[in-house]
Amino acid sequence: MLLPGHVARGVAAGTIDLAFRRWTSLRITVGSVFTTSAGLVRIDEIQQVTPESITEEDARRAAIPTCLPSSGTFGNSNSVD
Repeated sequence: MLLPGHVARGVAAGTIDLAFRRWTSLRITVGSVFTTSAGLVRIDEIQQVTPESITEEDARRAAIPTCLPSSGTFGNSNSVD
């Protein structure tokens, strides 16, 4: 599943409008539509970013508690979707 249930529900509610994924290769394209537990989601934009460039505002928009390096949220190189 591309989006965990709580993220899909946040997207449907409009409280989440950004998501981050670490992939070894791109698996979706702009305009792709997929089904989540909360309904359909369309991909409007894809950008490659570095973990260091993710701001606290970005983390808030993605419903990630923190983007501090100590959290391990973005720093775990073993986490590949």
